[in-house]
Amino acid sequence: MQIRFLRVEPSQRGSPAGRPAPGDTKRADEEDLELPSGACRSFVRLLSAAGLSAGRGWTPVVGALLAFVVHSSIGFFYIYLGFRSFQEDQHAGKPFFTSLFHSNFMGIPQALMYVSVVLSLAVGRRRYSRVISDLSRVLKELELLPQPATSWLRPNSIGTAMWALTAGLVVSFFATKIRTALWMCGVATPPAGAYKESCAGWLALTFGLAFFNISSVAFVAMKFILAGLLLAHGLQLVNGRLEALAAGAAATDTATTADSAAAAAEAGVTSVDAAETGVTSADVAEPPLSDEAELRRLGRLHRRLSEVTSSLCSAMSPELTMLLAVGVLSQVMLAALLFSTVQDMGWLLRYLPLAAVSMGGPCETCQQLLNRLDAGRRLLLRLEWHRPQLGGTVGPLLRNIEHDLETVGDLGLFRLRRSTLLSVWSTIATYIIVMAQFKMSETP
Repeated sequence: MQIRFLRVEPSQRGSPAGRPAPGDTKRADEEDLELPSGACRSFVRLLSAAGLSAGRGWTPVVGALLAFVVHSSIGFFYIYLGFRSFQEDQHAGKPFFTSLFHSNFMGIPQALMYVSVVLSLAVGRRRYSRVISDLSRVLKELELLPQPATSWLRPNSIGTAMWALTAGLVVSFFATKIRTALWMCGVATPPAGAYKESCAGWLALTFGLAFFNISSVAFVAMKFILAGLLLAHGLQLVNGRLEALAAGAAATDTATTADSAAAAAEAGVTSVDAAETGVTSADVAEPPLSDEAELRRLGRLHRRLSEVTSSLCSAMSPELTMLLAVGVLSQVMLAALLFSTVQDMGWLLRYLPLAAVSMGGPCETCQQLLNRLDAGRRLLLRLEWHRPQLGGTVGPLLRNIEHDLETVGDLGLFRLRRSTLLSVWSTIATYIIVMAQFKMSETP
């Protein structure tokens, strides 16, 4: 008697449909990097190395520990420095507004940035990893759909844009430090009365500050931007198929109407004769079964994209709330620069891009999602108009899209959308007026 063993492939040991079984964290971590673009995968690895996303091996864990040490050291140092500078200026009798600006708002922006990155390191990195894992599986199924010939919203373009934005932020930060680095390291003659310290200490503090600012502000925002734009790409693929179905339905209706009119004109057949022969308009417009099956498949994919979008907003809600607070306060500080006697343009160049990314990036990402959801709703209404027999299939998908239009970008306190920027800028304009009045009252 011979015993024959059946070899089970690794893909069959998991849960059905190739999904990882619950608790199979290793398999889920491996799928984190199965995004449809090498640029996106490499950027996720960068986030893992910075400790802002979980992944395979010890690299993300070590990166998270090192990031926590660096952020804690730099954050507490600058918070203490700002508070001490404010106290010294107040003891010296300087005006409150001048002391507040010179002390970098008493280190409050650094405190908010530190809270945001600690939230990301403590809980956000694993939540984001699960979102990326779910997103990668959905995008893998969406690869079977026809890809758009020309579109800027493609995975490779999104990943390249993330890397280009990172490079631009790094260059804009260090470009303002070159002159100071030259005279700190003795290459150039320092200006009269300038503060001088060791070259190694200054370089270590500068690189630590760059890592603190970029990772706690830009990377947290870019995590959301990357996942959000990939979700918008998935919605765009679904809309492409919906548009093809709607166009086919419209063409069929046009052809059916033309053929019926021509046949009636030639044979003199009335609507009563057509009814007697058992031919009805409903029989003519009966859709093929393949269209309904395709619509059900698109509805299932859209529902999964909707679930990932909801998980993304829920997972990053604490981080994005703190990040928007940092962005608003940074804009206020940039506005205060206009009324300050110390015109530090280097400070403006360092923090203006960070404020723009932290505020404009998430809001514009959610607006792209809303635009594609609205386009999908209009396509479904058009399809339902031409094919009323598909109402039972179109209805649930249409209600799902309308629910997403009401909830996408909802962080509890506010919603991320393009109009949010206008509200924020209106608030900032109010702060500018108040600061101008303070400045005028302090001027002797």
